[in-house]
Amino acid sequence: MSAQKLRGSSTVSRKLLFLLLLPLALLISQRVFAQKLSSVDICRAIENRVVLVLKYSDDPVWAAERTIHPYAVGRSPSRNIIVFAWQAGGYSSSANSNDAQGWRSFRLDRVNSLVPSTATFRVDDAPFPSQSVIQNYVCRAHLPAKISEKPKVEIHNSERVTRITNLYPHNDCARDKQPTRGKVVERDFEKDGVSVSSITLEENDGSRTLINLSFKRDDVDQATLGWLIQGLQRLSRMGNTVQVRVKLCGAAGRVLMLDQISESNR
Repeated sequence: MSAQKLRGSSTVSRKLLFLLLLPLALLISQRVFAQKLSSVDICRAIENRVVLVLKYSDDPVWAAERTIHPYAVGRSPSRNIIVFAWQAGGYSSSANSNDAQGWRSFRLDRVNSLVPSTATFRVDDAPFPSQSVIQNYVCRAHLPAKISEKPKVEIHNSERVTRITNLYPHNDCARDKQPTRGKVVERDFEKDGVSVSSITLEENDGSRTLINLSFKRDDVDQATLGWLIQGLQRLSRMGNTVQVRVKLCGAAGRVLMLDQISESNR
């Protein structure tokens, strides 16, 4: 093979190598020159309810950016700055997911990039971490007024239950942002054969969602308990179309707990 052909082959190889490495170089440069908000900026975002986009320093290169709703900034016992937030999406190593949800605490010194988005969020109840995580707060969100922890039943003409709310008031879960409407295609009962333990809703697009049901019976009087059991049985009948709101629980927010259920025409 002539020297000219060898030089031409070498040039093509270098071009191919450059094209292959260019995306990786761009990703690395984004990390090196990434922007990161200060604690003052984050407090301002909390006050204005601005959604932030975060990249952790140990996230893989291919990991999706984390979308977070910031709720608090503080210092840990070891004086690290901590950002407490609801992660609405993106990568999580603990959840082993590229689309994770859940309450999380982030060390600001381990955050590679943290920038504001154009979106805002609604403040819900939040389980602020203990002093072992945040010892002193710099700032935190003003939570909405506490609501009654007892389930509420709406009865039409003293005959039938049309709506049940506040079934799962626990603060360790986040409320889903939008109600869901669907047809009941499955339901299960507790061992007593009377109390509904879960329902499965089928939405218009054919997707199905399992929703668990649990409430504190000791929190209500016997009359209300009777209406609750009767109302849940009626509203969750097979084939009924209902509107529900759920709480997102568990480490990744993937355990759905029924918080509200009503007739679909409400």
